[in-house]
Amino acid sequence: MSKAAIEMPPKGGFNFDLCKRNEMLAAKGLKQPSFLKTGTTIVGLIFKDGVILGADTRATAGPIVADKNCEKIHYMAPNIYCCGAGTAADTEAVTDMVSSQLKLHRYHTGRESRVVTALSLLKSHLFSYQGHVSAALVLGGVDVTGPHLHTIYPHGSTDTLPFATMGSGSLAAMAVFESKYREGLSRYEGIKLVAEAISSGIFNDLGSGSNVDICVITQVCLCNH
Repeated sequence: MSKAAIEMPPKGGFNFDLCKRNEMLAAKGLKQPSFLKTGTTIVGLIFKDGVILGADTRATAGPIVADKNCEKIHYMAPNIYCCGAGTAADTEAVTDMVSSQLKLHRYHTGRESRVVTALSLLKSHLFSYQGHVSAALVLGGVDVTGPHLHTIYPHGSTDTLPFATMGSGSLAAMAVFESKYREGLSRYEGIKLVAEAISSGIFNDLGSGSNVDICVITQVCLCNH
């Protein structure tokens, strides 16, 4: 090894040294602290004029309901929103970070953000942490190329779908979508179906509950219900 390589300061970044320490302590019988986790139902679908996203509002810490009115639909750009499931702090931090990057990109280019740009930023960030950042996301938006809906898993893998569900209540919500979704839904039909899917998650999953949040994204305007 050259002298220059030895004298260079170590590069900054995420450090996993404490993971080995935690494994050793766990092996000796020390109980690790729990973390705030959202037992969640989040969904999205494409309708004829755009994208509709939905989420419940219950955040849990183990068996305890930590927050009855947790906002799980995060602002990314005027034409893009993102639902988050997993660890509440992680979903909030990741979406806030990418939202600020998209804003800087809009200032630099003078154009509206593309959904695929948000997708690339989110999945590359999550992949770099190999699943240690617990954020499962449903990304939806409308740009110059039309409506888009994507799911992003904590390890960075993605799917592009006409309808999607994630979270602990996702199976109950998916059952509703698979039985009732069709192409070309109207705005009213889409909102009704998303509300039914989230309600299905709320009534069949103990981690999901409280209210139903719905966000409608179209080319013309963005409306929250």
